[in-house]
Amino acid sequence: MKIFTLWMYATILLCGISMTSCHDNENDVIDRPEPVYGRFFTPTINKMIDVNYQVVQARGYGELVIPAELFDKSLIYLPKVHCETMDIMAAAGYKTYVNGGAVRDAILGTPIHDVDFSTDATPEQMVEIVPNAVITNTGGGKIAQARHPDGDVTDMVPIRGIDIRLQGKPGLPPDGAYGQNYSKNLLDDTYTRDLTINSIYYDYQTGNIIDYHGGLHDLREHIIRTVYDPNLMFSINPSALIRTVRFAARYGFDIDANTTQAIAENMHYCDDIQPSLVNYYVTKGFTDGCGKRTYQYYLNYGIVDRYMKMLNGYSRNASYTDRLFPALDYIDEQHEGGIALGIAALFLPCMQDAMGTTEPTLENITTTWDQLEEKSGQKTHFELDDYSGTKTDLMNIWYLYGQMTDNNSFSASQEQKNAVLQNNYFKRSLILLTGYAKTDASLQKYVDFWTNSPSGLSDGFFSPAVNTLINQNYQEVLKNGYAELRIPKTMYDSSIFSFPVNAASDMQYMVDAGYKVYVNGGTVRDVILGKPAHDVDFSTNASIEQIVATVPNSQAFNAFGNIWVVKAYHEGDIETDIAPIFSIFPDYSGQANVPVAKDLSSPYCDDLLEDTYSRDFTFNSLYYDYATGDIIDYHGGLRDLREGVVKLIITPDFKVAKDPRTILRGLRFAAKYNFKLDDDLAQAYLKHNDKLGNLDSYNAIYHTESGFNGGFAQDYFKLLEQYKVTDYFLTSLSDRLSTTTYKNFVEGMLGEFDKVGKADPALCWAAILWPRFADDIKTYSEPTMTDVVNVWDGIDNDNSANFKFDYKDYTYIPEFIQNVWYLQLEMADPDNRTEEKAADIRGNARFADALRFLKARAALDSSIDYATYWAN
Repeated sequence: MKIFTLWMYATILLCGISMTSCHDNENDVIDRPEPVYGRFFTPTINKMIDVNYQVVQARGYGELVIPAELFDKSLIYLPKVHCETMDIMAAAGYKTYVNGGAVRDAILGTPIHDVDFSTDATPEQMVEIVPNAVITNTGGGKIAQARHPDGDVTDMVPIRGIDIRLQGKPGLPPDGAYGQNYSKNLLDDTYTRDLTINSIYYDYQTGNIIDYHGGLHDLREHIIRTVYDPNLMFSINPSALIRTVRFAARYGFDIDANTTQAIAENMHYCDDIQPSLVNYYVTKGFTDGCGKRTYQYYLNYGIVDRYMKMLNGYSRNASYTDRLFPALDYIDEQHEGGIALGIAALFLPCMQDAMGTTEPTLENITTTWDQLEEKSGQKTHFELDDYSGTKTDLMNIWYLYGQMTDNNSFSASQEQKNAVLQNNYFKRSLILLTGYAKTDASLQKYVDFWTNSPSGLSDGFFSPAVNTLINQNYQEVLKNGYAELRIPKTMYDSSIFSFPVNAASDMQYMVDAGYKVYVNGGTVRDVILGKPAHDVDFSTNASIEQIVATVPNSQAFNAFGNIWVVKAYHEGDIETDIAPIFSIFPDYSGQANVPVAKDLSSPYCDDLLEDTYSRDFTFNSLYYDYATGDIIDYHGGLRDLREGVVKLIITPDFKVAKDPRTILRGLRFAAKYNFKLDDDLAQAYLKHNDKLGNLDSYNAIYHTESGFNGGFAQDYFKLLEQYKVTDYFLTSLSDRLSTTTYKNFVEGMLGEFDKVGKADPALCWAAILWPRFADDIKTYSEPTMTDVVNVWDGIDNDNSANFKFDYKDYTYIPEFIQNVWYLQLEMADPDNRTEEKAADIRGNARFADALRFLKARAALDSSIDYATYWAN
């Protein structure tokens, strides 16, 4: 068994940990940044702040307005797209206040990253006024987002009322909008904030700064303090406790005495936070370029001891921190790696000990981590899931770290070295390795080796040299409609193309027999995008008969009309699809920018260019020459992949009208990859979406299903709405499709599904049709399953004739949806929450799906308070 050096020497390197004393006072060793006061705090402003602060201390709040003429307005630099959005709201008569982090950072003189604003409009009013605005749900309720063409997003937040639990509490206004979703009073909104430094506002219309809780004083004095009594704050909003410590660490501020005491006394409330959300709040501190300081604050304020249980025995040990701190310092200096790199540094020593001499495969590393989480008790309150890819990134960083510290790497071939050098995690793993080498001289030889091992390749596929070829070729494509581009194997990391053994064997059979082999379509697209390729299809210049005669266990079958293809069957139900090179379809031959087919009488030919016209989108018409390793592109597909554009090979106006399935496929790709539609394609979709009526139910459902089962259902549904697809299919919802309430519900539900991974498409359709069902079922006083089926039948009958859910392979869908809906009714009934009745409901085959549905509803509607019962 091969054992990497990293794990072999782990115990030796860390053997002194349990014998070494801990630091006596960690607060004394925290590295604080130099004070930053910016240009805001002039003597005049400081006097105003001090006077108001006395009022705040005495009463709990006091309005302070710093007029625009008293400070340098260039401090508040707001990107144009955000200003344009606020201009629209102001022109409609609404007030707009930039809030939170943007104001805080501007006053401190640090760059502004995000711009949110508060307004006295409701989310529904905002989306009616602002173009490209949508309503979304956050932990604090509904907000609207203005989504701009360049990808920027402006969060538009309604001024909120005050939590009803604060009514009558000392230090709060007696006449606030308690228990109300929205308010017209900005003071009320401040009580939805956690820290005083986060509750400062910039009045966009007047340019004034507004502060009710001494936030400007605390910024000036570098103090972290909660907006109202911290004991009350943390009991109501325990996540604010973790955020308090994180912001203190971010800026190197002191936490005031009352808040410090409240942290110690109220930490137990954080145990009520979902473990994966604790992960979100805790790990986010390692994205601010202050990982070392974040760890020190977390340790001093009890977060490490309570939530990072795997570090028990390490965290207060000088041997551990003496190695960790230089590593974190180095990571902070690099400003790379996101969340996972800091976490990788924290937990590397205990993972090394746990792995021992176990071979550090990715599977073994993941298994060991899961076992440590469970055994240490860390999982109970701090479960590392894939928020921002944290767990996946972490495991891969450690895996590659193991590869890089393997002595066998010194004698590896260049191809093997390239596999490490071109790995997406190489840079982060090298940073981790270099950081730990600061105090461990035995690691320096690995740092030197990998630092001085050039691969001759740029990061990713799109190197400058490759980009030059793409750009040159694209001009020819625009001029002629097509132009051959070959990217030689020597110009990119060819190791990215790794095929399953069975597929590689099938291709080798064909090559050995003298035929050409080209991997095509989605495989090439996804590999270049750095995504896993699930299926391997290839084209060849052999005939159907020749393919069957050459590839073992292969069989020809009719795809459609006179078009035949071949499947090669292998153990484990793995198949390889093999197709001859297709001729240009007769209907396409000679169309604009399409060459005339050489032989219209045959569906097959030996010209790869002709085969491209059997594809739809440019990035699906890329080929990988199996014999040479070259990438072949005739239609600018590489350029469109690089630029994130969905574009058809054939003129959109002709192709979409001829084959409306491209509407469903194009929108799916746009949602899946977050690509934009080519302008001509977008126009063709809107012009010809009525052609969707030509599809049968199978094609309609099949192609929409693929958009709902990939974890991007919300974005896909929004595109279906935008391009009026829902108008032609979901005719049972004709009176709802244009309403904000309906859109908010469906988009919110699909968004909740997406958060926890792929959902069954039937679950998505259950959510899409739920509002109609919820209304129709009200006519039954005590609805039974028969009543649910009757309502379903009415909805299904009202849908388009070419969108029936009981068609062919989709006969399971009605049963699925009916059971999920019926269980929603049963789970809402308090009488069913007895042990016996609950057991029957839980025994339903669709209970897990129904629970997922219920949780999504509860996330959107706080009145659904029974979801917790069924979840437990």
